[in-house]
Amino acid sequence: MGTAAAATAAVFLVYLGWVAIGRPDAPQERAVSSILLVVYSALAAVLGFRLAAARGAFDPRVRRAWLFLGLSALCNAAAEAVWFGLETLLHQDPFPSTADLFYLAYYPLRLAGIMALPFVVPRRSERPTLWLDLGIVFAAGFIGLWYFLAAPSWVAGGVDAAALVAIAYPVADLIAVAGLVVLAERDIERVRLGAVILLALNIVLVALADTTFAFLETRSLPSVTATLNAIWVAGGLCDFLAVAWMLSLGQHPPLGSPRPVHAARRLLRLTLPYVATLLGLAVLVVAGLSDPPQPRAFLVGTLLGSLVLMALAMLRQFVVLRENVLLQEETSRLATIDSLTGLSNRRTLDEALEKEVERALRYAHPLTVLMLDVDGFKAFNDRHGHLQGDAALHRICACLRTQVRSTDLLARFGGDEFVLILPETTWEGAVAVGAKMRDSTCELQFAGSPLGLSIGVAEYRPGMTPRDLLDEVDQSLYRDKRGIRQLPLTASDPRAPASPDSLSSGG
Repeated sequence: MGTAAAATAAVFLVYLGWVAIGRPDAPQERAVSSILLVVYSALAAVLGFRLAAARGAFDPRVRRAWLFLGLSALCNAAAEAVWFGLETLLHQDPFPSTADLFYLAYYPLRLAGIMALPFVVPRRSERPTLWLDLGIVFAAGFIGLWYFLAAPSWVAGGVDAAALVAIAYPVADLIAVAGLVVLAERDIERVRLGAVILLALNIVLVALADTTFAFLETRSLPSVTATLNAIWVAGGLCDFLAVAWMLSLGQHPPLGSPRPVHAARRLLRLTLPYVATLLGLAVLVVAGLSDPPQPRAFLVGTLLGSLVLMALAMLRQFVVLRENVLLQEETSRLATIDSLTGLSNRRTLDEALEKEVERALRYAHPLTVLMLDVDGFKAFNDRHGHLQGDAALHRICACLRTQVRSTDLLARFGGDEFVLILPETTWEGAVAVGAKMRDSTCELQFAGSPLGLSIGVAEYRPGMTPRDLLDEVDQSLYRDKRGIRQLPLTASDPRAPASPDSLSSGG
């Protein structure tokens, strides 16, 4: 496959040299260009169908995409064959003709193939931005097409069949450019970058040649046939090389995590809608400053298109602003929680404890703190593995969370240790909360065996700092783990001491 691709590229270079240096006459140049484009497009169609039929070698989405792309290449080959037959063999004017039907079918099939490529599914919040970007590109394209192509034909006395078909090509190019926007803004899972670049280059070259052809045709200007034909042939070559690239690579690697977005692609995502907006508004400025003034048809269509363009641009800016606000809120939320357990993290704990200590001192309200440690967790981890240990921690935290009020704060202190801040709670109330937590945790089964809790408790006294409170509850937990108190204590238990000490886990 690599040899065939190199040979076709070499033939194209020879063709370019022949056109640039040999300066053949127009009929000869058009005939050779048509033959080359038929060959390249037919090869792209055959290879596309071959890839689509390779059931065991490619992902079904990739095969479906290249089925559409192969059909579009087949339409292009058929159109060129009809054009060649009419112009070279029958000596008839091929424009407009039935060849244009095949040409115009090429564009929606190409877009269908691009949309069928296996993209990374965008987040729900990104989808409105993608559709708005497409709308902005369409609106900017409409302004340019109206001002430079449609309006001149309209003012000149109506649009005949040739002008109508000529204008239809750039309109169809907008459909293909929509696919280019999709390629630029969405990450691709399994399609090789080289093939995607060649597909994008094919769209750019065809759109450039079509738009130039329509501009010259509608304004009755001398055509640069050789140059346009060379651009179209280059587009056909890119189409063939794209599918050849895919086939040479064979089976795609298994889907993993999406790769980071390259800086150039990120820049393209950010600038594409704004560049399109500026280009569309630039046409409006040109129309307004033209001397002599342009006819009303020029200005009305351009103005309406510009209003739609500005509305879409403002709406997109609003959507992006809303996305940024939501992203900032999500980032702030993630900065305050522990990723494994979903509880508050150590930073949030320190900030909350400092505020609660200040409040308890100012208003002389009670404040207690519990410190909880999972008994035997290290041995459980060693026996069952870290994944089972993480799952056990997650279940324990979900159970503990059910015992917490909305005014309390349960945070992961580190490892298998947790801290619970209980505002407006006396030592007796904290003992009751700790007992409920211990009992509910002991009822859980992890790999066939329960995991208990050791619990320390400390109550705030005037003059204590947050660090003092944490040190005291840590010492209480340490005494409990050493088994100084083995009886389960609750607030109603007559054996409960009158001063804070510790809670036993019973295990």
